[in-house]
Amino acid sequence: MSILDAQQELDFESSAWVEARRLFYEIHARTEKRESLEVFLQDDATTVSTIERVCRENEQRADAKHAPIIGKILEKITIFKHAGDLAVKAAPESIGLAWTGVSLCLSAFEDEYTTFKLLAKACIDIIGILTTCRSSVRMFAMSAGLETMEEIRSQVVDGIPNLYVQILELSFEIKKYLQKGKIKGRWTKGILESNKGKFEAIINEIESGQTKIAAFATAAHQELVQHDMKSYHEQTTDLMRIHHKEVANILDQLKASVDASNATTSACLAKYLQSLEQQTPLELAQTNFKDRLRALDPSTSQVSSLQSRQKRPGNTCLWIFEDSMQDYRIWHDSQNSSLLWLSGPGGQCCEIIP
Repeated sequence: MSILDAQQELDFESSAWVEARRLFYEIHARTEKRESLEVFLQDDATTVSTIERVCRENEQRADAKHAPIIGKILEKITIFKHAGDLAVKAAPESIGLAWTGVSLCLSAFEDEYTTFKLLAKACIDIIGILTTCRSSVRMFAMSAGLETMEEIRSQVVDGIPNLYVQILELSFEIKKYLQKGKIKGRWTKGILESNKGKFEAIINEIESGQTKIAAFATAAHQELVQHDMKSYHEQTTDLMRIHHKEVANILDQLKASVDASNATTSACLAKYLQSLEQQTPLELAQTNFKDRLRALDPSTSQVSSLQSRQKRPGNTCLWIFEDSMQDYRIWHDSQNSSLLWLSGPGGQCCEIIP
């Protein structure tokens, strides 16, 4: 099988059911009437929704023994619906026959408990087969091209029509015996007692087929997981190798950039030292003075001092002799003249106290 798209999946489901119907017809062509076989194979009225509705109706009126079994059938139906009812689109007449078998099994609800339990188990196995086959088709489509999967793939793909034949077989036998002992469309009490061995044989075949295909599907799943893990490891290794190469390229670029920067700095420094050697002593002194002047960081300046004085409150830091310098001279010449100078940070408040 190659990788399947949606239409190819439909084609595979359809071909599997066509093959199952052909095999079933060949098996019974010599022992059953042609008309009865054709009527049976044309019965496509039953759907999964019908079965689900019947199960829920039976669940509501089931006793403590029957209710858990009905619940298991509903769980299987839910799983099947999640897996995708692709077969309904591919071969509705065939899948309808499968659900007809389930429906006929459920009609034993009012028969004795052993009969109901046996046929309910058949329901669960049938739905399980439909789900497993549906999932297997997708899984094998995903694993196309893997040599390790070829043997498992061929066994499962070739075995699916045979499983479908067993489902058709049970549906046909139940319907045949139900019609023989039918009263108003329901089971005659004990109808299976005389034919229990035949039904059990078919149900055991279905269970065996379900177990076999489930084992193949499990093995295929494990093989697929191992392949995916190996593929993931290889991809991770490739990504690490690419990453290391990219990091090495970045480091080389950084080294080249640093080397170029160092070369430029060395050239500028050499040019500067050469210019110093060519200066006269006076030019050299002037250059040093300018360099040191630029390096100075005075705490204040004339501009900042003026700004500070403009911001201070009025009538502060006044010169005590601003009206007359004569008073200052008298005070200065006095033998007891003295003053205390108080100041804050540069450009801030200051005061002279005589």
